[in-house]
Amino acid sequence: MSSISHDLRTPLCAIAGSASVLLDDEHPLPRSEQRELLTMIFDEADHLNRLVRNLLDMSRLQSGGLLVKKEWMTLEEVIGSALERLERLLARHPVHVALPPSLPLVPIDGTLIEQVFYNLLENASKHTPPGTDIFISASIEAGTLVVQVKDTGPGLPAACEDRVFERFFRGSRARQDSGVGLGLAICRGIVEAHGGQIQAHSRPEGGALFRFTLPLEGTPPRLPPDERSPSSLEPHEGSAGPTAHRPQPASDHAGAA
Repeated sequence: MSSISHDLRTPLCAIAGSASVLLDDEHPLPRSEQRELLTMIFDEADHLNRLVRNLLDMSRLQSGGLLVKKEWMTLEEVIGSALERLERLLARHPVHVALPPSLPLVPIDGTLIEQVFYNLLENASKHTPPGTDIFISASIEAGTLVVQVKDTGPGLPAACEDRVFERFFRGSRARQDSGVGLGLAICRGIVEAHGGQIQAHSRPEGGALFRFTLPLEGTPPRLPPDERSPSSLEPHEGSAGPTAHRPQPASDHAGAA
């Protein structure tokens, strides 16, 4: 509670302070300074929204209220939606997405898996220096979808590869604005609710690697040739990902977590 209270209070104080300055009619600010304060209010409100969303998601996971509604989707669509939501945070991080042209439709809850990508990419952006690259790749191995998200930052703290998925865990390298330590725990809960697994490793060449797997069950509908997505996406620097195939129900194996 102490950690959560601190992380909620920080953006609230920044929002209140900036708003009070803007409301001071006796000492009006130049338009450029007003814009800076308004930008701060927007950024801190967005930060607060992410904290509250993570708390609500964790509450759903703990209470068993997380329902997995699977549909046949292209992975490109899910990744593109996550990149669009993270446009501001990833402005200084080129994101490279490489997917094989033969990647089939996958049976997932698009909203939940998008949140997994969102949390992993947000985590990478917060713990790596500006200008460093982030890579997303996927493959099919023995009937399982394997996804990797890796960065070129300082890597994971020593002996913390398993602990990073614990609730409220924040490594010694975590910045003050890194959140309450729920993002990765939520990733694990969502992936496991899909019947998959998620792991974290430090890369020998530097940086962190997050790898998660999702089972591929059932037979996907055929994707028309003119709707197949390219094998890879150009480096992302604040633009949305591609528009992909419309989701189709995968009711033969949809379930609840």
